[in-house]
Amino acid sequence: MEVTTYTIELTFAGQTKLVQLASASEDYWNSLEKQFRELFPTIGQEEAVTAKYFDEEGDLVTIDSNAELQEVLSQGKPLKIQLVCKKIGSSKEERLRREEKMLRKYGKLLSKEEKRQLREERKDERNAKKEHKRAAQEMGGPKPQEEGQTRRRLTPEERKELNEQRKKQRLEESQARNNSAEDDDNVDEWPADATHLFLDGNNMMFVTTKLRSLTLGRNRRQAEALLASVAKSFILSQPGKIKEATLIFDNTSTDEKMVIGKDTLFHICSARPKQPTSDDVLIAWAKQAKEEGKSSGMVFVTSDRALREQLKEAGGRLMKPKHWIRLSRGLALSVPSTDNLSDSELDAWLSTL
Repeated sequence: MEVTTYTIELTFAGQTKLVQLASASEDYWNSLEKQFRELFPTIGQEEAVTAKYFDEEGDLVTIDSNAELQEVLSQGKPLKIQLVCKKIGSSKEERLRREEKMLRKYGKLLSKEEKRQLREERKDERNAKKEHKRAAQEMGGPKPQEEGQTRRRLTPEERKELNEQRKKQRLEESQARNNSAEDDDNVDEWPADATHLFLDGNNMMFVTTKLRSLTLGRNRRQAEALLASVAKSFILSQPGKIKEATLIFDNTSTDEKMVIGKDTLFHICSARPKQPTSDDVLIAWAKQAKEEGKSSGMVFVTSDRALREQLKEAGGRLMKPKHWIRLSRGLALSVPSTDNLSDSELDAWLSTL
């Protein structure tokens, strides 16, 4: 059986070379990366290689996995790749760097399934951008040049109109994203019939500047303790309203139960080793409450979009972490809570706890 080969043009440090990949290969990326290093010996073993190419819309796209490379090759078009190298530390240092980046961006470490889902979402976003560009052209932007024709330069009036159309389109897209993120029945004040509070600890480690600096500064235990202090303040400011409150993290050495005020049971706990993440535990609790008809009394504080969707399906009510901290401050100081408070104002209050 004849095996088709893919010819790829590689450019690195001003040099351009051609490589070939067999279509029968099951590991395109590792094979290609091996050829990177053979063709360009100046690439050291301590350097990570990233491949970038321009797609048909002129966007610079990064390839760093077998699945992504297979997808590009399947399009059957000539592929020109620019190589970018970056020095990396030890495997432990690199792992900590990646974990820190994920914590800073997502508030937790992503599982393999979540990483796969994120790649799919990014792919959908790229496709959506391409569709928006095509739509902009159909709305009056420059059309692809046909053979034998010269592209007409837009007049100032036409360019202004096109910019206004694009601006309107971006605004509509932004509003759609915001509506999608916010349209999940957030509660602004503590519901009168709510008796149980659940705090997604990992998701709250970067809510304010102070929490973020403690977490990234390897003072995670202090960040956890600070969140616990906010929860205690919140409970004490509403005596008799909350029967049980839980602050849960993916992985913490703290496992403590205490009574706050007269009769509120406060529990700080870890999902591991029983469950991989706090998301799994929170979803299980929400589903159990739904079966028992107790969902209406539960409020979950998290900004994790995927988790919020599942909690909402289970009947739980939702509150954003920063809004909850602002509400906690307002109740503690007996002042109206407002979403206009800055991080510095919130951190000043956190420093008093």
